[in-house]
Amino acid sequence: MTLYEYYLIYPEGDVLEIYEEIPISAIVYIYGKVLARHSLNSKTLCYYVTKKQNKEMRGINQTFYTLEQLSLDELNGEYL
Repeated sequence: MTLYEYYLIYPEGDVLEIYEEIPISAIVYIYGKVLARHSLNSKTLCYYVTKKQNKEMRGINQTFYTLEQLSLDELNGEYL
């Protein structure tokens, strides 16, 4: 039996376990939920998935997603 674990790594160094895979270059809400482009607004704290790293150990596959916080200028210029 193999366990699959998924983690978000925030710019501040905090780590949060999530329960599903997310695509690279996705925009996620602060709690790890993937946001659709039409649901973005300037009041939402958003992060961009910049890196995916896999670690395989005996019986456990861990995936770490490195996040970068999007500024209001980036949201307005590219996504809104």
